[in-house]
Amino acid sequence: MKKPVSLARKILRAILYIILFIVFCLIAVSLIYYASGYRLDVKTRTLKKTGLLVINNYTTDAQVLIDGKVADVKTSNLPNFIPSSASLVLIPGQYHLTIVKNGFLPYSEEVTIQPELITKVEPIVFISQKLEPERILEDSIINYAVSPSKRKMAYVRSQTELVVFDFNSKGQQVITLPIKPGVIIHELTWNEDDRTLALVVDATPSRDVLVISTDNTPTVRSIKNDFSFFPTIEKVFFTHSNNNMIYAISHTGTSDTLFKLDTANRTTTPVDQNITWYSQDDSGISYFVENTKTYKKLSFDSDNTQVVTDASIYPPTNLSLQYFDKNNSAYIAAGNLVTDLNPTRAYSVDTDVTTVTYSAKYNALYYFKEASGELWQYSFDKKEKKLLTHFNQAIQNPEMYDGTPYIVYRNRNNQLKMIKNNGTNDTVIANFDDLSGFFIADDNTVVTISNTKGKTVVERFTLLP
Repeated sequence: MKKPVSLARKILRAILYIILFIVFCLIAVSLIYYASGYRLDVKTRTLKKTGLLVINNYTTDAQVLIDGKVADVKTSNLPNFIPSSASLVLIPGQYHLTIVKNGFLPYSEEVTIQPELITKVEPIVFISQKLEPERILEDSIINYAVSPSKRKMAYVRSQTELVVFDFNSKGQQVITLPIKPGVIIHELTWNEDDRTLALVVDATPSRDVLVISTDNTPTVRSIKNDFSFFPTIEKVFFTHSNNNMIYAISHTGTSDTLFKLDTANRTTTPVDQNITWYSQDDSGISYFVENTKTYKKLSFDSDNTQVVTDASIYPPTNLSLQYFDKNNSAYIAAGNLVTDLNPTRAYSVDTDVTTVTYSAKYNALYYFKEASGELWQYSFDKKEKKLLTHFNQAIQNPEMYDGTPYIVYRNRNNQLKMIKNNGTNDTVIANFDDLSGFFIADDNTVVTISNTKGKTVVERFTLLP
């Protein structure tokens, strides 16, 4: 016969059932909230909807720190040949992200996490802690020009020799120039074929143009004596469609004249006069005609000249123009950065602008205002500008590091630097005595040209191992 359960035990058992039920409910609710992306904010002691931080191009040998503390990130298990990513769930707010990797400089930036949204950190470029440049050339260089493919560099040595240097093979081709010592060399220009050059030199009583072929059997041809009339040339341009056609700028008085030189038929034809400004890009020559107040464009592909627009609304004082693609263009007129050459659509982005570069990846302009030391971004897609960062000194020759969100530039202290396009990770690549130029040769190489002890030194920096 069972003993009767006391009232006290019945009450205790009921209380235990109630407690277990409450615990179960709390755990179930917590799991539901957790699965829905809620986390406890220890600062405010409240549940908050989380956001997700995603780091692209992440490698497992890197370590992620959030506000100085190591974070446990989840990585995507992808094959080695596919760029991986890492993710981290965070309470909404501002965080200082640092990514460290052995042998490389730390990467850091401020990230803002918003509830129920993904915050992406764009592909990261890690810079080696020890960047040892490869010295690939040292010579007495007077004038130089890098080929369109950036695989070759041509330069004049001792005024009587042209040297063509191949960056890949490090081989040299030496071509003797038919000019006398002491003759002034004005301009060295490559054709897009990477094989032909034009050299503008002084030749009494006017100037001459030497057309140089760098094939296995190099040739040097003076074209001045082929013409009955030959203007005093400042600069020459090759066309894409016809190697026998050369365009040239001749300076007279306060303006320039654009000529067409047909080397096959030995004729000289003036294309336009009263030119007060011109600029060249890969597609052709852009120039401004003062008396008609019009911009014109000479296409290297079609060999045709067309009026681009009326320029009366933004007169080209101290003008600098770049054509970026068929849809977007911009120019600087007296410090005024203007997009679109068509006056009905032209938009003044900003004033006091001194230099600008374009990123096709982000379809955006990055421009510098020297007076205020500010680096700005203007998005063509959003039609808006954004202040990125301040510099203590002027930046020069900014160039986009293709395929990445980074800008390579030099400053007045002869430093070569790289900065992310959001204004973070301003990093010194190298210091120089006299840095005269640089260019990005491929996905991970920057080539510098500097002067030291009376010699010109060409070095190659491999940013990515």
